[in-house]
Amino acid sequence: MDKFHICAGNIIEKDGKFLLVQETKEIAKGKFHLPCGKLEEKEAVLDAAIREAEEETGLRVKPRKLIGCYQRVFAPLKNNTVNFIFASDIISGEIQTSKEHPIVKFFSLEEIKELNGNDMLRAVWLLEALQDYLSGKAYDLSAVKTFTIDKADI
Repeated sequence: MDKFHICAGNIIEKDGKFLLVQETKEIAKGKFHLPCGKLEEKEAVLDAAIREAEEETGLRVKPRKLIGCYQRVFAPLKNNTVNFIFASDIISGEIQTSKEHPIVKFFSLEEIKELNGNDMLRAVWLLEALQDYLSGKAYDLSAVKTFTIDKADI
């Protein structure tokens, strides 16, 4: 594989609906996704989930549980992505849209299934992550450990 990505994202539920954002990047133009994105250099996974939610939705969130890690290997482009998905609670803010995410709204599970049927979800694993969440599969945040070092780890 030529490209490896680690991403962090959020399942944010309100009144039985789930927050999705519409993408404008050429690779996923018009498709919907959880608030999710790549880790920045020297960034912890939990910090990335919090940052991505705020950047993409305007909401400040607090991850409460790890729902799972979802890997997508896209062989033709030699692209390997691992997504850490958290159940996160809104702690402040108001939904905001942006040029990169012109639609930010809550969808019912049925609406998300319809988006999937119309090939409008960005991630092949998104519905499975929601099913894991709804079935109660979750791990304590202590399962995610970050070690920051200032010398070579040999």
